Amino acid sequence: VAWPLLALRAPGRRWLAAGAVAAVLLIVGGLVYLRDAKAHERVDVLLRHPLEPSRAVMWQAGWRLFLEHPLLGSGAGSYGILFERHRPERFWDAPRWAHNDFLNTLSDYGAVGFLLSFGVLAVAGWRTLAGLRRAAEPEGAARPPPDTPQSALRLGLTVGLLAFAAQLFVDFNLKIPALAQAAALMAGLVVTPARAAPRSASGRMAGAAWLVPALAAAIVILALPVWILPMSRAEALRWRAREALDRLAAHPPAAAELERTLQLARVDLARAVEIDPRNAAAWSDLADALVRQSRVAPARARELGREAEGAATRALADSSVVAEFWLHRGLALDLQGRWRDAWADFVRALELAPRRADIWYYYAYHLSLRDLESARAALATCLRLDPWNGQALAFQKQLGGSH
Repeated sequence: VAWPLLALRAPGRRWLAAGAVAAVLLIVGGLVYLRDAKAHERVDVLLRHPLEPSRAVMWQAGWRLFLEHPLLGSGAGSYGILFERHRPERFWDAPRWAHNDFLNTLSDYGAVGFLLSFGVLAVAGWRTLAGLRRAAEPEGAARPPPDTPQSALRLGLTVGLLAFAAQLFVDFNLKIPALAQAAALMAGLVVTPARAAPRSASGRMAGAAWLVPALAAAIVILALPVWILPMSRAEALRWRAREALDRLAAHPPAAAELERTLQLARVDLARAVEIDPRNAAAWSDLADALVRQSRVAPARARELGREAEGAATRALADSSVVAEFWLHRGLALDLQGRWRDAWADFVRALELAPRRADIWYYYAYHLSLRDLESARAALATCLRLDPWNGQALAFQKQLGGSH
């Protein structure tokens, strides 16, 4: 729809062509809606819930995080963790990104990062347009039609970048390296001069600018075996173990298979923290695996609890704003009978993620060791947040019977 508005010179033809394209798209969309069941269902959901409720929730959280740290943001990649502060009740998604790249950039990097990211693009685009006008209108001559291969290519790339920029409002494309690199290449082709100008002294200095990317490439190549590959290997091991632990929670296997899976996950996580000791999530997941292992080996509960406490404490040394790190240390302290210390960790986890039903469930279990009434109240909160939590429903029956 935008292409005719940019490519055609006559105003009447522009709007007529754009309207014709829009009409064709509406007809095709209507046919797809009528003939494809999945498209029909998706459109019906959008009609019942304008803008899709989950997107609105994630965008509001991103804006609030930006307002908390408007200048420099809350830190790279922090959205998924700090989202817990603004999670509404009965919202069970676990977003890593805001599904709006502009808001995500504001949230993570603040106004400074936003201007460095998108402000540079705006300045480059403005300077390119100004340069094209000067090149196309020498000494007051009329501007020729954009019919050269170079101008056609530039127009196509520009329209593509505009479409990409529009989709940044509803997704996180710039967080995917392949898409970010493709967009950067397209932008580079758009702003590349059509023909070389005579090199002045300043131009010759600018010609040495190739040293900057060359130096950056050299740093990356040197860092690859020393830093990047070990970090990637450690994260791959952690991710494999995390997926195995999550599968155990969703589909509990037989005792022998459970013990074997926990042991393999523990080995993977121990190797991960050995390769990359700064991977705080791996330390926390190791604590989780040790706590779970204590349930199949209750005779070693205190020993495994001490190991889990050490792993969770190591995770907290790197970051104290992740609720899971406090939760896993609280569970480890409970295994050692240190109820009061564990209580403080559970409270801190709830301060960071006040609407996480799973944390309320574990807090209820912790309270049940000493205070049944408080445990029932915490469990009621858990079930208000997640009425279909099977573990919490079973535990509620158990507490009711003990009463």
